[in-house]
Amino acid sequence: MKTAKIPNADHPIAIEPTTARVRVLAGGRVIADSRNALVLRESDYPAVYYIPRSDVDMTLLARTDNATHCPYKGDAGYYSVVPGGNRGVNAVWTYEAPYEAVAAIKDHLAFYPDRVDAIELTAEPSREERNRALVLEAFDTLFNKRDYEAAERFWSPNYVQHSAHIKPGREGLFDLIRSIPPTLKYEHDMIVAEGDLVILHGRFSGIGQPKNWIAADVVRIENGRLAEHWDVIEDEVAASESASGRPMFGDSFPERA
Repeated sequence: MKTAKIPNADHPIAIEPTTARVRVLAGGRVIADSRNALVLRESDYPAVYYIPRSDVDMTLLARTDNATHCPYKGDAGYYSVVPGGNRGVNAVWTYEAPYEAVAAIKDHLAFYPDRVDAIELTAEPSREERNRALVLEAFDTLFNKRDYEAAERFWSPNYVQHSAHIKPGREGLFDLIRSIPPTLKYEHDMIVAEGDLVILHGRFSGIGQPKNWIAADVVRIENGRLAEHWDVIEDEVAASESASGRPMFGDSFPERA
């Protein structure tokens, strides 16, 4: 009877998502291409990349009768990489019913590096990095360039607006910007992101009001578009009006608040 061993300090196993794009090449073909791979680090063994089955071209693999057992992970089944010829025999393994401690690798496949042409790792920006870049480009496109057609690519048609001074939906926001003088300028000072939420600290100037606006905008990203928005807005004050004695934006007070 096979007994499962539990990873411990003497034999640690860690599984985590990798931010790298992982591609597997063999016989001049792309066998796998994934931005959702897991990296498994076990004891002092080399790291292994487990690729979701959905990111593998299964038509290029052939199931074999080979099988092995790992006391920490369970029973492994094998595939050959057809374009790899003899070199690709049993080049792929998978744990279809892994033990609970490594359940994350279920429905994933791993490749022997010496039985394929290459396992390529390409650094990819994190989700947070992509979201920060997306929101900054969106704000610049709408607020500074006033390109409404291009801005539609960034804002969801189902955009949800929680601001007290902006009418509902994407068109409510676009109509507000259309009503503001062409002198409008948006600058950002700080930006942070966690998951699909992005928070920007920025300044709106040239808005046709006596004072600039300092805004904390919270944006939720969904399917690569700005889907929901909250904000907190204050008038930017001059040094003579500041109880803290510190600028609300950047390193200096405005010449005219």
